[in-house]
Amino acid sequence: MKHQASFTALKNLLSGDDKVAGYRRAGVLEAAFKCAHGGGTIAELNMTLFALACPDLMSPTEFDRIAALKKNQLSRLIANFRKLKDEMNKTQLFQIPHDKLILEWLHDASRYSNGETFPRKIRDKQGHLKPEIAFIFRHIYFTNPRLGFKCLNDLFVSFFVMITGRSPTEDEFSSISTLRCHIAKLNAVDRYDQGQQYVERMRILSPRGNQRFFGSCSDDSKHGGGGSALSTHVLITAIDKEVANTDPENSYELCVQNIVQCNNAAVTKDSEGNSNLNEEVMKANIPLFALASYAGNCSDNAHDAFAESRKTFAKLLLHFQNKDQGDLQYLHGILRRPMNLGDSFHIDQLIIKYLSEGATGKTESGNHAQIHHRQVIQTLYDIYCRDPIIFNRALSEILGPELVEKLGLFKGRKERDTRWLSNALAAIDFLTYHCVKNEDGVSVWVLLFRKLQYYYSDWRHGRLEELCKQAMNPSVIFDMYAEAEAAYYFFPQYEWHAKNGEFANRPGYRALEVSFLYVDHAFPYLQAAKADWRSKFPDTAKFHATIRDPKVRNMKEEQLKAGIDAAYQECAKMTEQL
Repeated sequence: MKHQASFTALKNLLSGDDKVAGYRRAGVLEAAFKCAHGGGTIAELNMTLFALACPDLMSPTEFDRIAALKKNQLSRLIANFRKLKDEMNKTQLFQIPHDKLILEWLHDASRYSNGETFPRKIRDKQGHLKPEIAFIFRHIYFTNPRLGFKCLNDLFVSFFVMITGRSPTEDEFSSISTLRCHIAKLNAVDRYDQGQQYVERMRILSPRGNQRFFGSCSDDSKHGGGGSALSTHVLITAIDKEVANTDPENSYELCVQNIVQCNNAAVTKDSEGNSNLNEEVMKANIPLFALASYAGNCSDNAHDAFAESRKTFAKLLLHFQNKDQGDLQYLHGILRRPMNLGDSFHIDQLIIKYLSEGATGKTESGNHAQIHHRQVIQTLYDIYCRDPIIFNRALSEILGPELVEKLGLFKGRKERDTRWLSNALAAIDFLTYHCVKNEDGVSVWVLLFRKLQYYYSDWRHGRLEELCKQAMNPSVIFDMYAEAEAAYYFFPQYEWHAKNGEFANRPGYRALEVSFLYVDHAFPYLQAAKADWRSKFPDTAKFHATIRDPKVRNMKEEQLKAGIDAAYQECAKMTEQL
């Protein structure tokens, strides 16, 4: 039987007139040699051949001659089948893996030719769940965290039917502990691969020939609502990768790969607990060589967040010393210090917040009659959110179909203290309709508030009366213009950051370029506004010129200048962190 399994004899089988019969004969011989090598019987071999729809079953006499060969002889002959598969794979689309029988491949190919899909296998030959199947389940659970492991049975049955076309037997079910074990193993593999990515990148000098560094971003977040909300700490590290320069104004364009290092609850919700968690996950996920290139952290502008960044860096330096790698604490003979940056969304938001509060003051809790533009935003939202259908129906009757098509229906925005551009967007919405007036010069808002008073007899009737007065108050309208125009300048920068998703040409969070926001965007804007506020608030200046009362006109100008100065001082205070 040895000569039949030689490489030359096997190639001759495939080069005959009836190639299908040649493939089938080679497959039968391969199955027989592997069965004999594993100590199987003729019955087991023929059961395998029958399951693969092979009509050529092997006779006991022929199998006995194969089983009489020594194991080392069988191993050498089985190697010829691997060489045959390599030879076949050079000229065909559907590749044959070494661990797959030729008959299996032939059976799948015939099914595919008949319009049937390939039969997928959930388990390997030892009965274990395949890693690629576990990877799919992990992806499902990671992208749908609300599923939970309690849904595993239903999910497994649905997945099994979709892949194999039949329902699983009792022995084919996978337990929750099995899937947990696979997910833990896959996570460990991912962490190792990510760590090696850092090592690979840190060995390469930057495009300017300098040592390469990487940074991180961190913040606290809450998941869930009400009293059951879980507070977690998020740490994201970034590797910079050069890409082809497509922007002639930016000579150093970066493509940043963000990797989530942790999203866990810290032991204590302060800078000490968060820095301990940062140190723990970075030591576990990033090799020591790459960790020596950690440059610092980008967080919000809170005092505790900056303290967390400093403590994380100090603990990593101590880690180098404990590992007898104390020289990693120094760069060019100087003890390293961390970069400690505040993220740009907070920078812009704080500039606008301090400008607004510095010019107009804060709202008084519970005082709905307070003459304040942000109180107008909140009261307007309170009325709108109770019955948005009636609100927009009345607005449509006043505007008419042409203006409704041009301006759209109103979408209420809640007044917020520290939410990015929320108040500015609400001010823009307010001014959009305020500029529409009837033949007598009355604003759409006044007409709408009077109309809605006929609908309500509860607390809303009184609030609408207050809104009518405030909608005609030049002080409130001036503040709406200032709030809106302060945000206009930062909209391009918001769009710059908001390009995210897999189809974006740049990452959505540009932590490595945050310093450009200070020196080339925020400071020049505020310096120009301090020198001449009309240069940055042209629409506000136009409305300012229409205020008839000179006392009110001078008061609003001084208030706006005070707000610009407050924003300038806040920006300068944040810049001290650089």
